[in-house]
Amino acid sequence: MGLCFAKAIIVKQSLLFFLFFVHATSQAIVNGAIANDPIHQSVVGFSQCSAVLIHPRVLLTAAHCGAVISEGGQNLYFSKLGGDSRWVDVLGFHAQPRWQPQTLDPQKQLIAVNDDIAVIVLRDALERSEWPSSFPKLADTNDSPRPDEELLAVGFGLYRQSRFRFDSDKNSYRRSANYRIQTKKSSVFFIKSTTAGVGVCFGDSGGALFSQRQGQIILQGILTTIGGGRCAGDNQTDYSESIVSQKNWILSVLKKYNIRL
Repeated sequence: MGLCFAKAIIVKQSLLFFLFFVHATSQAIVNGAIANDPIHQSVVGFSQCSAVLIHPRVLLTAAHCGAVISEGGQNLYFSKLGGDSRWVDVLGFHAQPRWQPQTLDPQKQLIAVNDDIAVIVLRDALERSEWPSSFPKLADTNDSPRPDEELLAVGFGLYRQSRFRFDSDKNSYRRSANYRIQTKKSSVFFIKSTTAGVGVCFGDSGGALFSQRQGQIILQGILTTIGGGRCAGDNQTDYSESIVSQKNWILSVLKKYNIRL
């Protein structure tokens, strides 16, 4: 089948760099807790983004993270960026075809962008030692979050807001923060941190929004953008792509590779 990158990613390199640059200045879990429990282990890091393992060969991430995918492969990080990494061969990167990367608001801050989700298919399965204790279930309509339900955002973003760099020691561990969904418009969850001064930022794009019910880990969303001019702003709304809205498309991509979840 060869390396097949989605058409939505095959645009001028300068546009992709600009898009990623704008996202990068406003995407990580600031002041979040280090996340090493089993519910967190399906979230990995790569090239200033995050991704969620849903199968030994499949990850979900944000479509705009395609700007930093190396052609042919990628380093994955399993608990700390710059630490426990290894190179994996990427067989295919598929951005949601409806994704429109140039959506900006008048203040040049990224707003809620529909369909900012992508599927990464690896050439070979990860080693069993690299698997999470369990792969998350993709949410379906029966798993829709309750209005008062507390969800967990997990990503490899910065520990504190810092422009254009990852510190090599404590900033780049996988971290978590608690969120609640405020509303949903089209395929996008509008989410708000339950703790002041804690929230997503640089590096968390492509990370997970989890719920946990009766011991089962459910992937409700993929983290995409923040809603204000800084990370973890007071009373700020952030955004996540809904898995329920994208599940049929995700499964259609996997069917091309004869992969079943």
